[in-house]
Amino acid sequence: MRQLAALVLISIVASACASQADASGPPEIVYGRDLCVECGMLITEERFAAAYRFENEARRFDDIGGMLLHGTETQELPAAAGDAWVHDWESRAWLSAEDAWYVIAEGLVTPMGYGIVAFADRAAADAYATDRSGTTYTWNELFGLTIEEGRLIHDHDTDHGDDSP
Repeated sequence: MRQLAALVLISIVASACASQADASGPPEIVYGRDLCVECGMLITEERFAAAYRFENEARRFDDIGGMLLHGTETQELPAAAGDAWVHDWESRAWLSAEDAWYVIAEGLVTPMGYGIVAFADRAAADAYATDRSGTTYTWNELFGLTIEEGRLIHDHDTDHGDDSP
C-alpha cells in the first residue's frame, strides 16, 4: 500500500513539473485539429502559425496578423511580449516573436490574408522582402501598424513620399 501511495505522489509531482515546463515555451499546436483563437478556423500550416501565453493560457493562431489583432484588441499582447512565438519561414522552427524579423508584402498569401511571414535571420528576411517588393519589420515595428479590413496598414500609408496632401 505504501508503494502505491508513493507511486501516486511521484506521479502527481511529475505531472505538476511537466505542466510548469509546458507553460514556459511555445505551446504545442496539433495541425488540422487546433482552432485559431481569433478566427476559429483550423490551424493547418506550420509556417504561418503563431502563439502566445497569457496568464498561463495558450493562445494559438493560424496567421501572425491574427495574433497581432487579437493580442492588441484584448490588450493581452504588449509590444514586449516575451511569451509570444512565431515560426521561421525557412526552417519552420519556433522563434521568440521579439527576436524574429518580419516581412510584409502585397500578394503574399497567408491563411487570413495579413501577408506576414517571420524569419530568424535578418539577411534572409531582407532577401525575401526584396524578391517580393515587401518590407522588413522588427517585432516592435509591427505595433506601429494598424490592422484595418483584414490587412496591416502603416500609420503613414497616406504619406506616399511626396508633398501631395
